[in-house]
Amino acid sequence: VDDGDAAEVGRERLGAGAGAVGDPDLGDAGILQRDDDRPHRAARTKDGDRAGGRRPVRHRLPQARQEAEKGTQSPEEQRKLGERLREGAQQQRAAEAALDGLLERLEQWAGAGEIRGEARAIQDELTQAGQAADRARLPAGTTDATPAQKAAQNAVADRFEQLADRAGGLVSKAARLAAEKDRKAADRRAEAETQDRRAEEQLTEAAQAAPQSETAADKRLQAEVLRAAAEKLRQAAHHAAQEADALRRALDEAGGQALPRDLRDAADSLRKNQPDRAATARAQAAERLQKLTNGLAEQPGPAEGELQKKRDTTADTLQQLGEAQDELRKKAREAAAIPDPQERAATLEKLAREQERLRQKAEIIAEQLSRDQSEPAAEAVRRATEAMEAAREQMKQGMPPSGEQESTLDRLDEALDRLEEQQQQTENNLAREKQEQLTNELKSFRDRQQAALTEADRLQQAADMAKRWDRPLIASLADLEDRERALAEELRPFVTAKLTKVPVFSRLAEQAATAMDRAADLAAERREDLLTADPDAPFDAELEAASASRVRRPMETALRRLDQILTATTPPKPKKTATDQPSTAEPPVPDQKPAEAQPQSSPRNTAQALAQLKALRAVQAEVNARTAIFAQTHPDPKQLTDDDRLELQEIEQMQRTIAELFDQLAEAFPTAPEVP
Repeated sequence: VDDGDAAEVGRERLGAGAGAVGDPDLGDAGILQRDDDRPHRAARTKDGDRAGGRRPVRHRLPQARQEAEKGTQSPEEQRKLGERLREGAQQQRAAEAALDGLLERLEQWAGAGEIRGEARAIQDELTQAGQAADRARLPAGTTDATPAQKAAQNAVADRFEQLADRAGGLVSKAARLAAEKDRKAADRRAEAETQDRRAEEQLTEAAQAAPQSETAADKRLQAEVLRAAAEKLRQAAHHAAQEADALRRALDEAGGQALPRDLRDAADSLRKNQPDRAATARAQAAERLQKLTNGLAEQPGPAEGELQKKRDTTADTLQQLGEAQDELRKKAREAAAIPDPQERAATLEKLAREQERLRQKAEIIAEQLSRDQSEPAAEAVRRATEAMEAAREQMKQGMPPSGEQESTLDRLDEALDRLEEQQQQTENNLAREKQEQLTNELKSFRDRQQAALTEADRLQQAADMAKRWDRPLIASLADLEDRERALAEELRPFVTAKLTKVPVFSRLAEQAATAMDRAADLAAERREDLLTADPDAPFDAELEAASASRVRRPMETALRRLDQILTATTPPKPKKTATDQPSTAEPPVPDQKPAEAQPQSSPRNTAQALAQLKALRAVQAEVNARTAIFAQTHPDPKQLTDDDRLELQEIEQMQRTIAELFDQLAEAFPTAPEVP
């Protein structure tokens, strides 16, 4: 489990300046004006604090203590002291939340990991004890061993006894731990049900209150908090149940108490000078230990696709929170302009309660993001909650928030950016994995077709050398027919399942399958001809070459089609020269029309279209070459054989297919706007 992020957050929260993570360090740049008229605080104040960020707790608390020891203070100094204490408390709560999250993640599978580590330690010592047993081994049936030899054997036997005791304790501990995890899972599920019931009670009370009242809003918020707590408890129960199941399965596979029994058998056999039996027992024990460690291996987390769906839902909730926070900011700005001090203070105090509700919702979102393995976004939301808390405190005291709400919006925007980046990275990873899987499957078809073609050449060469086709060779020709037909039958469902959205590749793969069927038919005809041929007829090398070519040609076509797809889907390797220097500069962008005049097209769709166009160009080059060769070898159209006419029809059909596919591809490319 990669807990580096959580650990770093916790360390830096308590230590030096982790609050600046993700903030641009712009020195004394002041306040940068945003397009939406919201100032983005990215500067440092005169006392070294990062505006919109925070200094470490270890710096704030001593400063607050020094200021408090000064004695009589002005109202402004008291306000600053209060701010420092509030900010320190916020950071301590954030550090506590980060460390709680770290402990929660480390706790998952901690018990199973401890069992697995102990099993590995016993494995290592068993290996060493086995080597010592081999060194102390005596010939079987030896009855006159010297005292030194007996002492050596007994010492090794004692080591096996000690390992048996440890293994027995480990098995018992694993069984107890599985039972404890079962109880924990049951307790967590019961607690989750209690929280769900409390949430329903809160919702019932909210429905009974006035719809737009603060009471109804508070009740609904408490229901959200309770449901979030219930979900966390259910996940903890799920992890505990998973660990208990893994422990039980691992124990069953390892044989339970059979493990220490094998080790004791090894010890007894050594004392009786039965080295072969001892070796068998220790090998069984080693195998059981390996099964135990394998059964407790760390389990894979949720699939990326499943996590991404959860992140998308959380992103929508985060977007709604940002909109609500922006609306609250506008209300606070309007409240600050109220001329009556009492009315202004009362309005701001009411907005402070609304700010607190938004802060609690943000905490729920941050926790959900952490569970969904989106720690950078979760950290940005946690920082937003700190700014919300500061804004709430100021409004509660009747003062308009001085930039904290703007900082809150910045942090929420940052969280959405981090989620979008993670989503894009996930999509790229999934697309790359899918492409790699597709390429590997195509390579498998290609390699099997190449093997079939190689086999056809081998059979023909064997017949040429023997000047005859014997029964085994003819039987192998039947096997070749079956291989081609089976390969075509496998390729067609693959085309339907994986290539329907890429028409060029789909058509080329379908042509490959058709060529395989054609090769199978020709191989069958060839086999029938050989079975019915006169066995005493002389071997005709020219006829053999022509017959072999008829079978080989569709096999080569199928191989060529698969190669054309693979070549088109494989990105070219960048060429490097000695003068190449790494550069981080952006490539030059040509002059463009305004954004609204640019054609809209998906980059992924365009990339697919380019790959298909590359394959189509290779097929066109093939048609050109075949046409030129055909024209050269058949100067008189009136003297064409049936096979010649068939080949000419194939060339003509290929050209028609290229034209049809090109028309389909043209729709995938953006059309440049007309220049007036």
